Amino acid sequence: MMNFLRTLFSTHREHFHSNTEILQVDTLEQRQMLSTVSVFAQGSMGDESLEIEFRGRPAVIINSFPTDGFQEFQFDIGTTVDPGELRFKFLNDAYDPANGVDRNITIDRIEIDGNIYQTENAATFSTGTWTPQDGIQDGFGCGETLNGNGYFQYSQEGFDGVADTTLIEIDAQVQGDVADFELQIDGETVREYSLLSRNAARNTFVYRAQGNIDPERIRVAFTNDAILPNPFSDGTIDRNLIVHSITVDGFSYNGSDSNVLSTGTWLGGEIVPGTGRGNVLHANGYFQYSGTAAMTDIVISAKGFGDAVDFELQIDGQTVQNYGLSARAGAAERVFTYTADGIISADQVRIVFTNDLIFTDPISGATIDRNLRINFVEIGDQLFDPNDSNVFSTGTWRVEDGVSPGFGRGNFLHANGYMSFS
Repeated sequence: MMNFLRTLFSTHREHFHSNTEILQVDTLEQRQMLSTVSVFAQGSMGDESLEIEFRGRPAVIINSFPTDGFQEFQFDIGTTVDPGELRFKFLNDAYDPANGVDRNITIDRIEIDGNIYQTENAATFSTGTWTPQDGIQDGFGCGETLNGNGYFQYSQEGFDGVADTTLIEIDAQVQGDVADFELQIDGETVREYSLLSRNAARNTFVYRAQGNIDPERIRVAFTNDAILPNPFSDGTIDRNLIVHSITVDGFSYNGSDSNVLSTGTWLGGEIVPGTGRGNVLHANGYFQYSGTAAMTDIVISAKGFGDAVDFELQIDGQTVQNYGLSARAGAAERVFTYTADGIISADQVRIVFTNDLIFTDPISGATIDRNLRINFVEIGDQLFDPNDSNVFSTGTWRVEDGVSPGFGRGNFLHANGYMSFS
C-alpha cells in the first residue's frame, strides 16, 4: 500500500491514512505548482522515525515502516524542489543486541516529480551510515541504510533517470464557501482536496501517479455539495466545483468536450448524466474523462523530388497510412494530417520512404532521382525538425559518409529508409 501524506506548503488540505505525524508549516501564495516527493523506505524494526526537512524546516515525520520490503511514502510541496533542499533524518536509532534490537532505516531512493535519485549514488551524502572500515562517518555514496541517527541528503548530480509515472494536473476553482473533491483512479480515491472561498482564484493541483495512467481511468469527484444560509446576508451559499481542465502528461481535457462524462452538472433545468455538459459540478458527482485520450494528430509537411514519391506513416512498426507525392515541376510541398487512436508518443512514429529509384526518363533522357524531403513533423504538441538531434534517419545521404544511420542528418530521405523521433 502507498501512504499519501498531507500536502505541505500549499493552499489546500489533503487527507491521508498512515501513522504519520505532520508538523504545521506556513502556506505559500495561490497558483503555486506542487512538486510531488516520494521516498521508498523500509525499517528493521518497524517503529523507526524519519523526519523530512525542507529548506531546514521539519515538514513530515513518518513513524511506521514495513520490515519486509520498500514502501512508497508520498507528499507534496507547493513549489519546485531541488533535491539538495531536502534532508531525510533518522531520529530514534537503538542498538541492544541482547534483546534483539537494532533499529535502522533503509531508503532505496527518492523521486521528485518522477526524477529518480538513488541513495547509493556517489552524489548522496550521509551522516549516519556504518561501514566496517570506518564505522559511522560522514561521506558520499556510503550505501542505503542509516544505522545511526543522521541523515541522507541528495543532489542534482545524483539524478538517475525518470520513473515510470504519469503527471496529472487539475485546474480547479471553488464557488461558494468550500469545495471538497477527490482525484480517483480506477474508481479508487488517491487524493482528497479542499478549496476554500479565500482561495477563489484558480488553483492547480498536481499528482504524480505510478505507472502509465490513461485519462479514461481518471475521475474528479465533487463530494460536499450543499446550499446553505448565508450568515452575512439574506441569501444562500451554493457550493459548486469548477474544473477548468485536467492535464495528463501534457495533454489537456475539458468538461465541455463531447466525450467527457459528467454526473453532477446542472444544464437545461436538470442534473442528469451526460457528455459535454460543461466545466461545473453543481451537485455531488464526477467528471469521467473516458475517451478524451482517444486522438493524437500527426502532421507531416513533405515534398517529393523526381517523378512520383511514395511514403508511409508507421506507428509501432505498422503502416497506418500510405501517401503519394507528385514531384513534377511546380508541385508544391503538401501537409498531411493523420489522426491516430490513443495518445501516441513520438518514439512510436516513423516516416518511411518506399520507392527510391534513379532512372533515365525515356522521353527526355534526363536522369530522374526520387527523393523525399520532410520539412517538419508534429506529433501531438511536439514539433520535430529533421535537422535536430532528436530525429533519427536511416536513408539520408551525406558527402562525408554516404547513406548512413544517424541523428540530425537533415530533411531528405535519399534512399529507402525512415525517420524516427524521440
